[in-house]
Amino acid sequence: MDALDVIESSANRLSMSQQNLKQFMSDHKKVKMFVGDEDLDIDRIHVNNALNKSQLARALNMRQHTLNAKIDRAISDNIIPQPLKQSIAHLFTRDHINALMEYMELPTYRSNKDPICIAVANQKGGIAKSTTTVTLGVAMALDLNLRAKILLIDLDPQGSSGTNLYNHAAQAGSSSNNDDLFLTGVDLILGEYEANSQNGEEYASAVNYFISEGATNLEAKIATALEATKPTHLPNLDVLPAFPSDERLTDIFGEMTLPQKEALFKHFNDIIDGIKQHYDIVIIDTPPQDAAFTWLGLDVANFILTPIKPSPFDVASSSNFLSNLRNRLEKLPSQGKNLRLWRSVITNHDSSSDDEVRIKLGLHRSLGANLYSSPIYKSVAFTAASALNRTIMDLKNADKVCSSRQLSSARDSFSAFYSQISADIESHFSKID
Repeated sequence: MDALDVIESSANRLSMSQQNLKQFMSDHKKVKMFVGDEDLDIDRIHVNNALNKSQLARALNMRQHTLNAKIDRAISDNIIPQPLKQSIAHLFTRDHINALMEYMELPTYRSNKDPICIAVANQKGGIAKSTTTVTLGVAMALDLNLRAKILLIDLDPQGSSGTNLYNHAAQAGSSSNNDDLFLTGVDLILGEYEANSQNGEEYASAVNYFISEGATNLEAKIATALEATKPTHLPNLDVLPAFPSDERLTDIFGEMTLPQKEALFKHFNDIIDGIKQHYDIVIIDTPPQDAAFTWLGLDVANFILTPIKPSPFDVASSSNFLSNLRNRLEKLPSQGKNLRLWRSVITNHDSSSDDEVRIKLGLHRSLGANLYSSPIYKSVAFTAASALNRTIMDLKNADKVCSSRQLSSARDSFSAFYSQISADIESHFSKID
């Protein structure tokens, strides 16, 4: 057997094993539940994020009997279906909870905060930037105190932030997402520039449809962006995924004239401004490169979050990124005027490494209060969650993908970081009366 035969044979065996793995994962993620008297197989991720009545009452800061009465009334009015039943517990999924909170007219994020765009950016790869971005998006969507509608935009062509969260099955429960329209963030960015080319056909068709319905050009391109978003397992979290073909932005941008580049930035700013009328928090995952993808994300950002891994090469690269950041922002069309906050967080930290602990202390001395005091620790739980296209916030011990201690430690470290970023949002983006 020559080398080419070996490759083909190995590929065939790998393909067969992948089919078995997919079947395993499909079986593994289902859990038997009861809805009313009906016995159903429910995706485990929905059960993991569900709350029982006591948990929901605590989360809403509401007396149990008051909540019970509101739940009974919501079921009677067909606002929510019957809760899931597992043993003697009644579980309310995030769809239940979202609909119930709307029915109860509880305050939302926008009641007292301004919509924001957060760009997660660092030119260094391998620092858990995408993992941090996705986990942050899920944590925000699960936060009943924040009660925000979140959109995650993946601008990393080699990333999987959006595609890992995209849950095709959720489409049936979403009226705002079009399953026939598949556009990435880059497709939207290049839409008008590529309108007369094959790559821009789908974008142009969507825009023209909305114009034919009476929309202005600006309204039509915002409507197209909103239609392109995809649902996830959470009712208040949508994604705009990336795809490897997005790499074309680099070559196209390099060939543009200065007026064309300025028009491209304005076009993306218009889209983000329109999106922020419908989403409370937009999180942009940028690629690990100093290129057009990142510049576009930085230009629209109100809040930049820079993950840093405490290792010599990562810190050196991050230092270079930060040294050039002000100059980069001032040369962008917005000149940094959209930006209201910059923070950094230590990620993928191995606390057993003396070198990393020493570097972490040095980072705190250098960056002071701009570096969150709670690092995100390295854990196999993040890897295990990613393998299931989930985040650690979506896992329970019953999933048995890592030890309970590993999962608990990972969730605790991320929750500590999340508490700090939540406080910053409350402090810097609350509406001023």
